[in-house]
Amino acid sequence: MSSLVESNDPSLVHVSTPLIVASATPLLLMAFVGKNLGPGLKNTLLVAIVRSFTQLMILGLILHPIFVIGMDESWIVFCCELIFLLVIFWDGE
Repeated sequence: MSSLVESNDPSLVHVSTPLIVASATPLLLMAFVGKNLGPGLKNTLLVAIVRSFTQLMILGLILHPIFVIGMDESWIVFCCELIFLLVIFWDGE
């Protein structure tokens, strides 16, 4: 698994930890704004921020190996996209 993370392939984009922290800045700003709102809305906003950050981090952890492997075998990416679409359609009903 470490070979997937430390790939020297120039077509892959390396995302550093400081960049991930910087991408969380809008969420932190929303939390700061939410601090000044009423107690009911503040709690709802904070829960939404934590959920969205957690979901995006998990999605990134799932998709990274798929696309690293998919650089050589595009059918894997196609199958994963098909599974995602099926889950979306199933969940939407």
